[in-house]
Amino acid sequence: MPRSSSKSTLKTLISTRDAVDYSLRRAFVDEFMGTQVKQLSSDLHVLDVGGKRSGHRGGFTINDYSLKTTILNIASGDRPHILADAAHLPILAESFEAAICAETLEHVSMPPDVLAEIQRALKPGGILLVTVPFNFRIHGDPHDYGRYTDHYWREQLVRQGFEIQLISKQGLFWSVLVDMLRDVAYQALLDGQPKYTWLRRLIARGIRLVKRKAIDWDAKIPPDSRLSQYTTGFGIVALRT
Repeated sequence: MPRSSSKSTLKTLISTRDAVDYSLRRAFVDEFMGTQVKQLSSDLHVLDVGGKRSGHRGGFTINDYSLKTTILNIASGDRPHILADAAHLPILAESFEAAICAETLEHVSMPPDVLAEIQRALKPGGILLVTVPFNFRIHGDPHDYGRYTDHYWREQLVRQGFEIQLISKQGLFWSVLVDMLRDVAYQALLDGQPKYTWLRRLIARGIRLVKRKAIDWDAKIPPDSRLSQYTTGFGIVALRT
C-alpha cells in the first residue's frame, strides 16, 4: 500500500544535500518518488512524463532503478527517449504498466489533457505516481501555469479514469515558511552577500537546522487547524481503471 512521507528519510536527504540550494519541496519529491518507485516490479514498462536523462534537479532519478523506462519531454536538452508534447503522446494505447509525472503538471496549460493521455497510455490497473507543487515559487520550465488543490487533482483524476490510492500533503505551514526563508538566503548568496565565508557557512548550517525542525513542527500541527491548510505540494498515487 502507498504511504505518506517518512520523517527519517526526509531528514537524511536534507543532511546530505546543499542546505541552501536544496529546497524542502525537492526533498519531499525525492522521498515520495524514491519510496513509491521502489515498490514497482523491475519488469514493468514505465513512462516518465516530463523526465530527464541528464541535468536532474534533485536526488531522485528514475535511471537509478532497474525498470524498463521510457522518458518523454519537450526539451531536447533533457535527452528524452521521446521528444513530444505530453498532451499528444505518440504512444500506442495500453503500452505501459506504470507512469510517473514528477513536478511536471504545473508546467502544462491543460493538466486534464495530459492526464487523459497518460490514462490512454497505461494498461488497466496501471500505476500513476504524481508530485505537484502548491505553496511554492513560480518557476519556468519553460513556463509555469498553475497551482491546484488536492480537491482539484482528485476530481480530475477520477474524471480521466483513475482510482485514487493516495493524495498526501507534502509538508505543512512550517515547511512552506522555511522554504521561503531558504529562498531569501539563496538569493542573498547568489548576489554575493554576505561576503565572509564563515558567515555563509553559518547561514547554511542554520537553514539545514530549521529544515529539520520544520518537519518536526509540521508533524505536531492538528489536521483541522489553519496551519494544516498550507502545504508545499502533493504526492499522488492512482490506478488506471
